[in-house]
Amino acid sequence: MTIAAFTRFKFAAVFAAFLSIFAISEAFAQTNAVGSIFGNSPGGGSVVVTNADTGAVRNATVDANGRFQITALPPGNYNVELQKDGKTVASRSGVPVNVGSGSE
Repeated sequence: MTIAAFTRFKFAAVFAAFLSIFAISEAFAQTNAVGSIFGNSPGGGSVVVTNADTGAVRNATVDANGRFQITALPPGNYNVELQKDGKTVASRSGVPVNVGSGSE
């Protein structure tokens, strides 16, 4: 390997390392760009949240203590439904999810 080729190789390696560090920092920066919806309800049901803007749907099961939590939701307004035996027993529209926070 000539000196010129070695120099190009070293530059490429340093550049690739820089790009990978930049990509990792960008990924970490985006991890807080989400919010959550949580709450309590009678156990045994499920909760369905639908993003009012995109139509994206997420589900969670209510635990034995009556708690539920749906995390990593993009910011926006959500419609929340509590379902029992496949039927909606309660609902709430326009629940806001903001970056880095939760809505109950």
